[in-house]
Amino acid sequence: MKYYYTYTELQSEMSVLQNTFAIVRLVDPFICHTVKISMADGILTLTPDKPCYSVWDKKQQCVNCISARAMKSKTSCTKFEYMQDHIYQIFCRYILLEDRELIMELVTDITGSVLNGEESPKEIENEFFFLNNKMVTDPVTLAYHPHYIDEHLINAAAYSGWNSEAFHLALIKIDNLDDICRDLGELACKGVLRAVADAAREILSDTGDGSFLARYDESIFFLACGCISHEELQNKLLDLVRQASCLPILFHGKPVPPRLSAGFLTCPPGKYHIFRECGKPNNYAEEQRPPAPDEYLQAGTILMEVRRLLDAAGHQPSGIAGRIL
Repeated sequence: MKYYYTYTELQSEMSVLQNTFAIVRLVDPFICHTVKISMADGILTLTPDKPCYSVWDKKQQCVNCISARAMKSKTSCTKFEYMQDHIYQIFCRYILLEDRELIMELVTDITGSVLNGEESPKEIENEFFFLNNKMVTDPVTLAYHPHYIDEHLINAAAYSGWNSEAFHLALIKIDNLDDICRDLGELACKGVLRAVADAAREILSDTGDGSFLARYDESIFFLACGCISHEELQNKLLDLVRQASCLPILFHGKPVPPRLSAGFLTCPPGKYHIFRECGKPNNYAEEQRPPAPDEYLQAGTILMEVRRLLDAAGHQPSGIAGRIL
């Protein structure tokens, strides 16, 4: 499948595809906006238009964002969405527009070939909501899969930055999970994982849009959040660690107390705001940027720095405890 295009080639192909698909558009999942392209005097300009998720009547990035997945994997992905009694199939294709990474989204209405009139619109909507969440969450803990971190962290940090908030990234580790699994078995292990995940979700209850809890590896949870201060999150994590032994986890009538450690880092307001560059000067139209501060870093910067810190910590949350970038 072709993925490298000149401006003329892309315009030509999109005009043909518009005869087949209900929606044909270009998306930059790093900023979660559709993009318009133009060429003048040999200079290609990309202009952010509107949030890509707004077409589905959503207020923030889709939970199962296949544009982000296609960008990460540099392949094609597909999923389904439901809106206003219609079912749509979305195809996402990774493309390079003169060395600029974008996603081409192709949307087709498949309502007539799927619906049989036996389910109510609300039932169908709930089924799609459940399916999209199931595809990206761990069935044991209901936390997101590890790949969700890459797909959503940049947008979550950008959301926080656009609202002039600090953004926090935390690791929560069950230090004795291997011992529990060895001594009591997999069922007890799953019970501990679920209880810790539920307790960690309490931390997110007042941290605003863009916050999420994900699995980082077998014994570590990754938490991303905003809307609270460095000190407030520190106190929440300390309470979680201290109260872990009191979590209501029983196995064969006996308590199974987990031992937790936690660490976090805080990105101050204004430091991590995302505006991508691909080895060339920024070619987004200046006057039509998404609302954001004036200073931007390359899109991968926050992920690279987070991974560097996590690697330096040796997967030990205490290794990043209280860090402020």
